[in-house]
Amino acid sequence: MILESVIRAVLARKGIFTLETITRATSLDRRDVSHALGRLEREGHIVRTRESGGAAEDGAPGRPRLNVHFVRKASLRGRLEAMEKPMLENVGRDSMWRAIRQLRRFTTHELCTVTDCTYANVKFFLRLLTRDGYVRYYGRKNGTWALVKDPGPRRPATAKTSTKDQPRTTKEARIDDGTGGGQEPPEGADTDVRAGRPGEGRA
Repeated sequence: MILESVIRAVLARKGIFTLETITRATSLDRRDVSHALGRLEREGHIVRTRESGGAAEDGAPGRPRLNVHFVRKASLRGRLEAMEKPMLENVGRDSMWRAIRQLRRFTTHELCTVTDCTYANVKFFLRLLTRDGYVRYYGRKNGTWALVKDPGPRRPATAKTSTKDQPRTTKEARIDDGTGGGQEPPEGADTDVRAGRPGEGRA
């Protein structure tokens, strides 16, 4: 990864460094290094001190390149550490799915509290599950959600959608706002525990 290589090269140097020195240290294209340093500068991890005329690339005759001098800030090491942390895909959705299987019936607020996910993320995930028939909303304002189709502990592969790809219907909008109408769960629906109380999920 270009940005990570540039950060490591900068951290290996003390004091002032230049675009040219980082380019030589990483063996990357000069333009790529320039873009990476520009990004770090915009993020506030390095500071430009001055610019000077440098030798042409590889000592070839011609107009000297503009060489930019930087100094790094202490925050740069934290930037690298953040990049090195393992990124687990869909951790939030996996957490929500586990909680839904345990609670069986719940409110939007309860799911936010249990999973520590934002209201917007919970609302969007419930809309995807509703669309695919896994959960259903019962009641009107301050109603409850119920798990009506449980395929097991593995989170359903809900498709990625956007407002452009998946236009919201009026019914979906009511559900999102917590004011959607509904009826009592049909007989035999997978809501066999008391509302708002954790239940045992399937193995």
